[in-house]
Amino acid sequence: MKRRSSWTIWGTMTLIAILAGIFSGVLASVTTNTSLDRYLESLTVEDDFISISEVKPNPVPGTYEEALDVVRESGWPSIVYVLPETNVAVYEQDALGIGVIVTTDGWILIQGDVIEGDVLSGEKVFWNGEVFEVLEFVQDTRTDLALIRVDANDLPAVAFGDSEAFLGGEIVFGLPGATSIVPNSIENASVNQVAEAVPAEEYTSSWSMTHAIEEPMPVFDTAGELVAYSGADERITPFVQIAPFIHSVLREGEPEYAGLGARVFDVSLALNEGFQSTGSFGYIVMDPRADQAILPGSPAELAGMQAFDIIVSVGGVSLTRDGSLPVILADYEPGEVASFEILRGEETLFLDITFGVLQDLVY
Repeated sequence: MKRRSSWTIWGTMTLIAILAGIFSGVLASVTTNTSLDRYLESLTVEDDFISISEVKPNPVPGTYEEALDVVRESGWPSIVYVLPETNVAVYEQDALGIGVIVTTDGWILIQGDVIEGDVLSGEKVFWNGEVFEVLEFVQDTRTDLALIRVDANDLPAVAFGDSEAFLGGEIVFGLPGATSIVPNSIENASVNQVAEAVPAEEYTSSWSMTHAIEEPMPVFDTAGELVAYSGADERITPFVQIAPFIHSVLREGEPEYAGLGARVFDVSLALNEGFQSTGSFGYIVMDPRADQAILPGSPAELAGMQAFDIIVSVGGVSLTRDGSLPVILADYEPGEVASFEILRGEETLFLDITFGVLQDLVY
């Protein structure tokens, strides 16, 4: 493939591969955001692009060098370029966007605006010297991501990582193409509700990074597993929010999510000492307009849920700081039934709720 003649700061970061062999002692010590800042600054003084494939053999265990080698072996094979119909030469710089293979039979995760609208215009996918036609395009309704499908089998699908296990300060790697890599550090990996009433199914935060990622790309952990996707607006969507989309498309052919139909507020953010003193956390059903807390005709209303109920568990899974309501609801499909444990005043109630289709609910 043709290489760019000049590179942005993110392109030059790929020099990390060769520098890892020279500064292995430095790489082993880069464990904090401050040291990562200094390390990235050192890469900007170079002008030429050097492939990560030049990383030296037998990397030292536990170093950046080893992680880069793992990401190169595990992540790169799953990267594809989405190209316009008119592109014949298939150069990296002509790509509409970068995709990552998520199934061996041809499903690829991409930034949603790579293919404008929901009508295919002859876009192609380039992978490992081969060109494939895009047969299907499915836009997610909750993120800015999409899935496309090509007619192929035995593709190297990426492994999925556990984004819920990440903490601030951990190192990740963005892959903006099949020949470059972007190191970064997580500043905040929480997936908690903001301090306001929102739809129970709504994710309200994403990862923040110590260094802005200026273009869409998949994000990998040090084990070479897909843990997030960076959008064009520098928003990092952790995989826990992406997985339901992939699973629903593979299952139904389109994104279809379980809907509850209640607005909730994270009790752990509320000044309700009487509840917090129990050591528990949950979500209180509420809205500034009390009559808007439960949607009319929704699964929540049909099951008897009321404003100011506090949801403390779903299907036996407690709602704690490590188990947010939207993450737990994402494990269900429309039509499935879950038992909701509810605190209503001094009472503990259990409501069996049959989920509806989220897209049918109008918040």
